Amino acid sequence: MALQSIFRIKVTNAGLLDLNGNYDVCNSLAKFPTIESIEPTVSNHHRHKPQFMYVHLSQKKWEYAIYLQPLPEMGYEKQKQIWVLARINIGANNKSSPIILYFAPRLNNDNIPPPNGWLPCGGIDPAPQCEIIQLQLPKKGTPSPLRKAIAEANKDETKLTEMMFDLGGQKADPKLSHLEK
Repeated sequence: MALQSIFRIKVTNAGLLDLNGNYDVCNSLAKFPTIESIEPTVSNHHRHKPQFMYVHLSQKKWEYAIYLQPLPEMGYEKQKQIWVLARINIGANNKSSPIILYFAPRLNNDNIPPPNGWLPCGGIDPAPQCEIIQLQLPKKGTPSPLRKAIAEANKDETKLTEMMFDLGGQKADPKLSHLEK
């Protein structure tokens, strides 16, 4: 069985207890917050959105995210990307402004947040600690029994004709099959 590696960020020791937990890579662009200080580029689909994001749904059903963004209002250069841990999609509204709770400088242009060095902005001490966790999951390569049957039927016209049903649940008449040549 083939395995695939996925990475998750485990946040612990945050003063805001609701932040603690596992953060997974988010692939849903609809969840990404709009941040005016992020310049639209090809990599962020020409929107004011982070290039990638780790997301966590808390026990309160609040969404938290870890992503990179410029923080000129905190004294950093406008082009410099800073890690932020923020509450996003407030009131289930993905257009709401995120609330930045903690931030940390980016080290070595990594796409993984730093383990330490987080500073409270809207959060409280103690600052969180991040740990990367690598999981090995089975690859989704095994087709379902129905897909196997359809693939076999596509190879053999008589099997395909047997599988065809009309709306009344009756088997299709092989003589009337639209598959005849």
